[in-house]
Amino acid sequence: MNEVFPWMQIVQGRARKPSTQGSIEVSHKAFKAALVKWLDQNRSDNWIKGAQIVQCEVNHYPMCSCSGLSPHTIYYGKPHTASYSALLGPSFKMAKTEYGL
Repeated sequence: MNEVFPWMQIVQGRARKPSTQGSIEVSHKAFKAALVKWLDQNRSDNWIKGAQIVQCEVNHYPMCSCSGLSPHTIYYGKPHTASYSALLGPSFKMAKTEYGL
C-alpha cells in the first residue's frame, strides 16, 4: 500500500496512554448510537455502508465547543473537499478505470 500511496501512514496498535482509552470508548459509544440511528432511519441492515456514511458525517459535523469548526477542519486546517484527487493524490490521474486505483 505504501508503494502506491507513500503519503499515507497506517497506524496499528493500542493507545500509548491507558488513561486515553476511556475517551476512545466514549467516542465509540457515540459512533455506535449514530450508526444504529442511521440504520433505523434508512431501514437498512448494511452496517458497513452505514459506518462509512456516519463516520464522514461525524468528521464534518461542526462542534459548538470548537467555535463551530468540524474535527476535519481542526485537524487539517482547511474545510473538507469531496474530490477523488484530494483523497488519492497523484495516482488518481494515472488510473484508467476504477480498478486501476
